[in-house]
Amino acid sequence: MMQQKIQQNRRNRNSRMGVRNPYVGSGKVRETPYGPVMRLSFNREDLVKLAESLNEQGWVSFDILSCRRPGRAGMTHYGRLDAADRIPQWL
Repeated sequence: MMQQKIQQNRRNRNSRMGVRNPYVGSGKVRETPYGPVMRLSFNREDLVKLAESLNEQGWVSFDILSCRRPGRAGMTHYGRLDAADRIPQWL
């Protein structure tokens, strides 16, 4: 309960200050006969974030990072929008 309140307060503060969440998608690596393959999944909100982050040339960049611990659905990776394409997070 306390953790949820902290997260909600952080979201409220960030939205008031024009800072957005730079994280998009989730993924996992699976082994195939041809080697490891990373599968990334994006929900509707992630796609909106990506579309809003397009640069002047129509491109968006994001980094793929490893999770500290696998998620509930076994997700081991996530995306973070490139620092050049997002509002600086100084909080």
